[in-house]
Amino acid sequence: MPSRCLFNNCRLTTLRWMRTSYSKCLLILLLNAIQASPRGATVTLICRDWKSRGVVLEVLDQGAGIALEHLSRVFEPFFTTQGSRGTGFGLSVSYGLVQSYGGELTVTSTPGQGARFSVYLLTNPVIGEDAA
Repeated sequence: MPSRCLFNNCRLTTLRWMRTSYSKCLLILLLNAIQASPRGATVTLICRDWKSRGVVLEVLDQGAGIALEHLSRVFEPFFTTQGSRGTGFGLSVSYGLVQSYGGELTVTSTPGQGARFSVYLLTNPVIGEDAA
């Protein structure tokens, strides 16, 4: 388990999202990062402006990274690499929540170098089918 979590300044109060939605998504990403990281590693949360459209929340871990053959599947329902420890719901639910508000959820990873999940949240979200 990581021994440190780093956070930078973040202005989430400007978002008109349902706080429980982005909180749930962020919690899932942070828990996944903590589980993926070795003892003594750092999990980092970065918040930055998204071209005046909203904010980007990024969760970085120092785990083993995601295998290239799994990258395209991490947001699929029931997909897990954790065996019986994982349900395959967390990232799928997060992806759906973010998209339902017109945002984006992306992942980049290099095996052996950890993963970076980026959540793009609109200040004025587009709700439901209008998001497509």
